Amino acid sequence: MITVSGAGVISEYIILQQIPQKLLELAMIHIPNPSLFLVFTCIVLLIVGTFMDQIGAIMILVPIMMPIARHMGIDPIHYCLLFSVGLGIGYITPPLGLLLYTAQAVTRVSFVQITRAITPALLIYIVALFVLAFVPWLTTFLPDLILGPR
Repeated sequence: MITVSGAGVISEYIILQQIPQKLLELAMIHIPNPSLFLVFTCIVLLIVGTFMDQIGAIMILVPIMMPIARHMGIDPIHYCLLFSVGLGIGYITPPLGLLLYTAQAVTRVSFVQITRAITPALLIYIVALFVLAFVPWLTTFLPDLILGPR
């Protein structure tokens, strides 16, 4: 509750200060390509997901990054799914992946052993995140089938 309310306040502040519009202008100068923006998004989500819980990260980052994604013509469903997957992977990324500490407490195995065990799967997850980023029909196939093409 505290995290959600704090993130809500920060999100409102971000919107009131027109930070998304300022970042959109900045992004258009430095990241003019949608593909480059998707790479940037994936990296940011992995880093933020490592240090922050998903709900707070979504409430802070979506108002900033979604207008940029919309302006670049990225499908909102695709982008939101990319957000969820990227933050979820960040949740298990060492050194501060919160789920790793939960796994350590449950299994009573050292953090180093858990990190070694998760590394191969983590690399596969990161590759899958970039595949999802660059193959949008994987994420929009089912919604397009149900709702029709948009």
